Amino acid sequence: RGEPTENFQEYLDQHIDRFQPADDVEMNLVEEMVAAAWRERRSAGLQTQLFNQEFDDLENSGDDLRHTLKTFNKLATSPAIALLQRYETRYHLTYHRSMATLMKLQKTRQAESAIPNEPKPEPNPDPIAPIPNEPKPRSATNPPIPNPQPPTPSPCLPRPPFPASLRDKLDLT
Repeated sequence: RGEPTENFQEYLDQHIDRFQPADDVEMNLVEEMVAAAWRERRSAGLQTQLFNQEFDDLENSGDDLRHTLKTFNKLATSPAIALLQRYETRYHLTYHRSMATLMKLQKTRQAESAIPNEPKPEPNPDPIAPIPNEPKPRSATNPPIPNPQPPTPSPCLPRPPFPASLRDKLDLT
């Protein structure tokens, strides 16, 4: 109440024009941003109204600066002003987190669309025929590759002794 919906819709339209959401996920982030920014603006307006109301309620001694200071001091202890400032901070963070998420999504989407479509391999019409680039099975004509030599231990770190109980079981002597 008291806020024309057209103003909110105009603000939403400005964000849609600016961020060009591509799908519902991106649109939800834009709507979250607009709602948070709208509430942040409302919070600032409410703080102004609280200040003005307190300013008018306090007795004015004629010195505007002193009167402003009295008003500020009285509001500094007010739970209402503290709550509004907390909400304002939360709305601000919500706006910027949503925008950061939106930007990441859009950057990812743009990067994905920039990758050319890779050609898909032709299906193999003969299911028994070998598939190109598939490793051949090991046989006499294609012997297994010998294992490389085990790495030598580092000269800086001594190798721990092998436990005698395991050495006897494995017959390492």
